[in-house]
This record gives sequence, C-alpha cells and structure tokens, in this order.
Amino acid sequence: MKGKQVLIAGGTAGIGRAAAVGLARLGASVTIIGRDRDRTAAAAEAIAREAGAGAVAPLACDLSSLADVRRAAAEFLAGHPKLDVLSLNAGGFLASRRTSVDGNEMTFAFGYLGQFLLGELLMPALRASGDGRVVVTGVPPGGLKLNFDDLQLEKSYSWLKAVPNATTARVMYCLDIAAREAGKGVTANFFQPGIIATGLFKEMPWIMRFLLKTFGSTPAKGADTLVCLASSAEVKGMSGRYFYNRREGKVTGQVADPAARARLREISLRLTGLPG
Repeated sequence: MKGKQVLIAGGTAGIGRAAAVGLARLGASVTIIGRDRDRTAAAAEAIAREAGAGAVAPLACDLSSLADVRRAAAEFLAGHPKLDVLSLNAGGFLASRRTSVDGNEMTFAFGYLGQFLLGELLMPALRASGDGRVVVTGVPPGGLKLNFDDLQLEKSYSWLKAVPNATTARVMYCLDIAAREAGKGVTANFFQPGIIATGLFKEMPWIMRFLLKTFGSTPAKGADTLVCLASSAEVKGMSGRYFYNRREGKVTGQVADPAARARLREISLRLTGLPG
C-alpha cells in the first residue's frame, strides 16, 4: 500500500479507525473523515502513533450536510488528484427522528446521502488511480429492502427502520458504482463486518448495549475484510461482490435489482442537486 491514498468516511472510531490503523501499517497514506475538527485531528494523531507507519491526516466533515460534503471533497481533491481507496463506512443509531440542515432524515443523510455525494464528487480521482477501489460497509444483502414510499421515514420512524434504510441505500450505491464504472478503472465491493461493539450504539436501549458489549466482536476483527478489500492483490478487478470474513457470498434481493438501483440513483441525484 506504499504510495496509495486512502480516504475513510467514519474513520475516527470503531471499524473505520481500526481499518485506518491497518492500512497505515501497510504503508498507505490515510485520511479520516470525522464531524468534529478537533476530535478528528486527535484521532488521526492517535491512529498514526498506533500504526507506527504510513501517514494519517484528518478531514473534518459533517456528512449530514451536503454543503459541507462539497467543501470537504473540494479540500481533499485540492491536495489529492488521485484516490486509490474510498471507504464508505460512516453510520450511527438515533433513537428518535431528526432532520439534517438540508431537511433529510438524519440517519439517511449521514449514513447514505452524504456518502453518495462524496463518492460522486471523488469519482474522477478514483478513476485516475487506475485501480480505484470503493469499499462499502454493509450487511448481508438478502433481507435488505428500501421502502420507496417512505424513504425518509416520515410516516413511521424507528432506528430499526432507519439503520437498515441507510445501509440498504449504501449497498445499492456500491452495486451501482460497480455497474457504472465497469471498464473505467474503478471497482466497488461491500462487506458485512459482523456484530461489532462500538460507540455507535450509545443511543440504543441499555440491554442491547450490554449484549453487544458482551457478545460483539472487536472493531479490528470487523475491519479485517475492509482492509483486505482495500489492499489485497487477489481482489483486484473484482467488483459488485459481497464478502464476509474475507469470503465471497451471493448478492441477492432488492439490492441486486438494476431498476431499484436506478430509482434510488434518480432520487439521490435530485436530493443532492447533481446532474443526471
């Protein structure tokens, strides 16, 4: 990974932080995205110390704000015309429905829409790599399904709907990239990290936090497949695939439907103001 540029959305804690450590140890230059400027800078310093190799830089960005995503993407591109790996990994759990500055449901905003915009804006830099890789943190695809009639969960909200909603959209985007960028030097794959005990669960009921802390795996274990997909020569050229514990699984369900993905892309372009 020496000489490779890596950008990790959601890189200050949990799986993203563990992946940043692993990729920096392999010699990559890693940039981590976090919402708070000071905390992101402190996380980058800590990751660099732990890795003992590579270079780690902070990039402050509120992924729920489309304007801030545009600002951060422009800032990154100003110093990095080439991007080798983009990890779309940011997520979270909100107990109650909130809206972003743009009026979007918050989990959908930072868990998908902001990362969709980030990926679209950075696509030229990924193409410039010649082996640009997009690695998306997801879940098993079979049960994933978007309710297009209530995409923003205005009729009925719970984190049990909000989190799968954003994750499904993110996985659909991964597969859309794989199809759209075929032959252009960019691949996209997604993986399931397993049940991981991280700080993302702080708004969940205490009993669920207890169970996750007791039985969940470590962030390092959850990040192992991410690091593999970002760095391994064995997956070079592979795209549109699903992995768990470094093993490939089948892509099934709604996310595999090109019509559903096209419908989501049309909505996403409209919400972000990007041209078709």
